[in-house]
Amino acid sequence: DYIKDMTDEAFQKHLKALVSKRMEKPKKISGQNSRYWSEILSQQYNFDRETVEVEFLKTVKKEDVVSFYKDRIAVGAPYRKKFSIHVVSSVNGEKELTETNGEKQTTETTEDGNNLLPSPELPPPMVVTSVAEFKRDMGLYPLPRPYIDLQKARSKL
Repeated sequence: DYIKDMTDEAFQKHLKALVSKRMEKPKKISGQNSRYWSEILSQQYNFDRETVEVEFLKTVKKEDVVSFYKDRIAVGAPYRKKFSIHVVSSVNGEKELTETNGEKQTTETTEDGNNLLPSPELPPPMVVTSVAEFKRDMGLYPLPRPYIDLQKARSKL
């Protein structure tokens, strides 16, 4: 609602502020170093990423942002994805049967006296030995192609 009710002038003001922030030169050489190394580690080699992204950012309209929110972020959006991490205790304790709202549940009393629901059955853990092979099984693999073709770059060196 905040962006939808925002005036076009206010949206353009926010957009210009984001553009100027993206185009700001790093204050320290370590900042520039980390930018370059992130390109090398991601194997994208787009060392002019800020300029390319700012040029695209200048074409973004308020309707594009609202549409993206409705499609990808809003509750009930058709392309919404969620990531959930659950931490499960491995502490063993006494089990007791309790009744909550008419439902019987087994709880575990741990050494410190806390009553906990039992640990759910989990799939066996997967040990990752090769990050590259693990990424190949991911839904977004293969990664985008590098911005610079390394074979052509080597011939120029």
